Amino acid sequence: MSRGTGRARRADVVALLAIAGLAVFYTVGVVWPRAQAAGGIPHFDTYTYFYPNWAYALRSLQDGGSGLLWNRFQNCGQPFYAMSLTGLLYPPFAVMGVLDLPRALLVLVALHLAIAAGGMYALGRALGLSAAAALCGAVAIELGTNTLWMAYWSPSAIAVYAWLPVALAACERLLRRPSARDGARLTVALGLQLLVGYPQVSLFTYQLLALRVLWECVTRWRPAVPRALVVMGVAALLAPLLCAVHLVPALEAAAVSIRHRPLTVEEMRIPLLTLTWTQFRHAVGERSSYGALFSVGTLVLMGLAWLPHATRRVALFYALVTGLYFALAFETPIFFDLYRVLPFGSSLREPHRFLWVAACAGCVVTAIGAEAILRPQPGARRQSLALFVVPVALAIAFGFLSPTGIAAREVGLVALVLALVGATLHPRGRGLVRVGLPALLAVELLVQSSRQVFGYLRDDTMLTQHRDAFLAVRDRQTPQDRMYLIPGTASVRWQGLPDGLFRKAAQLFRVPSIVDYEPETSDRYAQMLVYMMEGRPMTTINQFLYELRVVPANERLFDLVAARFIVIDAARAEQLGWPSGPDFAVRWQHDGQRVYENLRALPRALYVPQARVVADPAAVLDALASGTEDPRRTALIEGTLAALLGTPGGTGSAHVVDDVSESVRIRVTATTAGFLVLADQDYPGWEATVNGTPAPIRRANFAFRLVAVPAGTSDVEFRYRPQSLVWGALVSSATAAALAAAMWRRQRRLRKTA
Repeated sequence: MSRGTGRARRADVVALLAIAGLAVFYTVGVVWPRAQAAGGIPHFDTYTYFYPNWAYALRSLQDGGSGLLWNRFQNCGQPFYAMSLTGLLYPPFAVMGVLDLPRALLVLVALHLAIAAGGMYALGRALGLSAAAALCGAVAIELGTNTLWMAYWSPSAIAVYAWLPVALAACERLLRRPSARDGARLTVALGLQLLVGYPQVSLFTYQLLALRVLWECVTRWRPAVPRALVVMGVAALLAPLLCAVHLVPALEAAAVSIRHRPLTVEEMRIPLLTLTWTQFRHAVGERSSYGALFSVGTLVLMGLAWLPHATRRVALFYALVTGLYFALAFETPIFFDLYRVLPFGSSLREPHRFLWVAACAGCVVTAIGAEAILRPQPGARRQSLALFVVPVALAIAFGFLSPTGIAAREVGLVALVLALVGATLHPRGRGLVRVGLPALLAVELLVQSSRQVFGYLRDDTMLTQHRDAFLAVRDRQTPQDRMYLIPGTASVRWQGLPDGLFRKAAQLFRVPSIVDYEPETSDRYAQMLVYMMEGRPMTTINQFLYELRVVPANERLFDLVAARFIVIDAARAEQLGWPSGPDFAVRWQHDGQRVYENLRALPRALYVPQARVVADPAAVLDALASGTEDPRRTALIEGTLAALLGTPGGTGSAHVVDDVSESVRIRVTATTAGFLVLADQDYPGWEATVNGTPAPIRRANFAFRLVAVPAGTSDVEFRYRPQSLVWGALVSSATAAALAAAMWRRQRRLRKTA
């Protein structure tokens, strides 16, 4: 090992230790104390989605795996494993099963901050930057407001984002010297992103890789580029194949979800959250949210990125990416229109999320700008002058952009940067700059991070504060009943989190519910819920995602889904004036909470003597909502020819014998042949038997299941056996086996030639 190589490795070790230490320091020194002091608003995507999902998953594992494939507690039943955001196979999430959940969340924060920063450091080194300059880029992403915001927002969001710089680092190494090892690194980074299950950032990653390769082909074609293209193409293909055990079921669920269609521009936007330039400038003035996308320190360094000649071409690429995705965030005409034409360009929501990419690319530019200070060009007077002029000019420009001007501490920061630039003029000062510049950037970002709005909880007291209300429902509920809950007056805007009446509380307490906080709810059931709550058909997914009322406008549909119990805050019940009337009886009340019983609710499993075939699905929903058919006597099924099946005079009953999520056994007693309607969602993967004989399942009452039953007593069993999981496992296994065989052959060949 040469002296230079040894020195570089020692610098890398020191930098990586600094990155890990900074992640631990921020988590233990900032996040945990804020949680202890109840500082910040707990984000509902962490606590009303991720946390209850993992609490449910761990309980299911304790029960021998029952419920991992099918969640019977939400949305009248729906897949669990196949919902992409559950991320059950993402390895770091295994910490949820080792530590108590509140502390496991903090470990995930520290881990993914370190991964993101480590990836950015590796990216800087792959570009040929010094260890100190690469560390500046690492600090910029590790403590950047965008990254920290994602860390508070959701463990899934920060997990998938953390692997973006890792993938870019592997890409840069491949473009310089293609190798199987770096191809494997890229495969792992892309695969781990896919396992997290947050497809938007995975799509951004693939886009960035494609843009980077295109830039290399256009600006600097070299003999190594074709081989790099092959290796990257193989990695981009292998990642989803290796993750097929997760992706194939997820794609099956997505195909029937509310998200299966391309989105209109209006659907891509979120009401009240669409980012305008005026809002952005206001946030810049407050140094918060997306207005703190870049600090004054990172902006100053970004402005110097054009100075190092060796990295100027790459700096231009990442600067253009920063500008492009920044423009897309504001739906800039031409750019935004062209983007929507790309594959999946109209499938993802919230244009302001383009700023995630801008922030990551900006950190690369920051690292290159730091290199201009750390390795000034000898004898270049213009560049030496620029090192002093550009920071001042950018600070002045930032002052004009910010409605509040530039703060005194930011002026002091620029002065310190200029002092470090001056220190590089002396040979002994360069060591100070190598330490001082990353440290200065870290201090600035730590100070700026104090403006974070969100925070973590120290325990689950907030989530379980109304345990008694849910237990009161569970004590009264039979397998034929479901619950509906409404957030209290104190937490309307926060999805029920502050008072513990959030939609996924149903699976925390294992009480079947008719609703859920799930962005991949089936399209059929979403349409039914919108019609139930709004009293009219769904015309845009935003009606379901953001505009849904809480009081059913159509109580016929409410009764149809077996909504027998309502959990509601007493003050909210008085405010809404619902539920009321003789059909709703108070069954329990305590500590400001009430449980009502809906005396009209239909049972979940129901025998009906006849079924009517209706050609148009919309007509089925209209008929159910209008009450033109009595659902106790007639089921509505879909077909090409209208017809009436069965006999109108039959009577019978259905009794749920056993319900263990993936298997439901029902005993039906009937005077005549008829039909069993089960008000559980109809999904691919369900099979049925009647008295041990396979029976076809028909979709009934728009979103549920129906099987024909004979006269007399019948035992009906529904089993969830998704073939998508089997096919996905086969593809993943075959791909892994083929890779193992290829690696074995390669090693054997190398041993023979050694």
